[in-house]
Order: sequence, then C-alpha cells, then structure tokens
Amino acid sequence: MKTLHVIDVENIFGGPFQGEALYNNCKELYQQIINIHREDEVLLASNPELFMNLLHSWAYDSETDEWIGDFSTSDLFNLNSEISFGDTLSIFSRPGKDGADRILRERALTKLEKYDRIIVASGDHYFLALCNKVLELRKKLVIISTQHGFSTALRTIPCEKITFEITSRENKEKFSFKWKSKIGAMT
Repeated sequence: MKTLHVIDVENIFGGPFQGEALYNNCKELYQQIINIHREDEVLLASNPELFMNLLHSWAYDSETDEWIGDFSTSDLFNLNSEISFGDTLSIFSRPGKDGADRILRERALTKLEKYDRIIVASGDHYFLALCNKVLELRKKLVIISTQHGFSTALRTIPCEKITFEITSRENKEKFSFKWKSKIGAMT
C-alpha cells in the first residue's frame, strides 16, 4: 500500500526542549512505531532550531558516511529551508507559530491523490482539515500521536490511531517506548 507519511516531528516527539539526542534518532524511533516502505514518501517539518537534527536523522547514512542525495549548503542556512531527496523524502523548516504545520499541510494536500494510505504523525488540531480531506477522498487514514498531545478534534476522527509515550534510558542517548497502542478503525 503506497503511503504518504506527514510527520509533525515536534508534536510527536515533544519539541526542542527534549534535547538533540531524541531528534538525532527520530527516524529510528518513528520506524519503531510504523514501517516506511521503499515506495512511500515522507514529509517532515520543524522549526529552524531542529532542522539540522532532522536532516542528520533522516538524510544521512552513518554506515556509509554519506548523504542520501545532493543538496547545496545554502539550503541549510535559511529559516524557510526545503530539502527534497528524490520523490521519497522532503524536509522543511519554518519559524513561528504553526509554521511547520502549515507547510506540512500545504504540501500533503497536493499529494493525496497519489497515495492509498496517509499517515498523519501529529495530534495537533491543525491537521483536522487534512484528515477530513483524506477521508473525503476515501483513502485509508492513520493518525499517530502521543496520548498527551492528541487533540480532541483528531481523537474523534473515525480512523486507525496509534498512540505512544517515549521514555529515555539511563544514558540519555537511547530512547524506548513506555507503551504503544492501536485504537479505532483498523482494516
């Protein structure tokens, strides 16, 4: 099933106050929640403060010591950065209240027709219109959120939902899940 992952990183992983270690490993953590397949596309956004962490987590292969694609260094030093790696990964940076949410919603709305399943990794009410559009198009919708960050508006949407909480281990560099659950309409 071809899937579009719309990931509001700060909402599901707690914002910049969680520290760099969490964001440096956010791809690994996300993949513990749900699989990303080769034909899937991932859209990520954050405030400019976390942009480099996302880039390292999602676009750098530490085993081969290489970036997964080409980009110019000028792309890195802009408050409104946008870096795409083929048709599979786009990372956006936007400052201000709802800046990252806005760009994610805008970009996701232009891509819905291409996918069978849309995963909205955010509990933020800002994504209500996107979720409703997905359902209107009769696409499969999955919402991923922490329990404490899950807005009432998104909780009431009739779809599959995955909730989780993260705990840190003693060394503060590795993170694990306290619990993870699936609720709602699963097909």
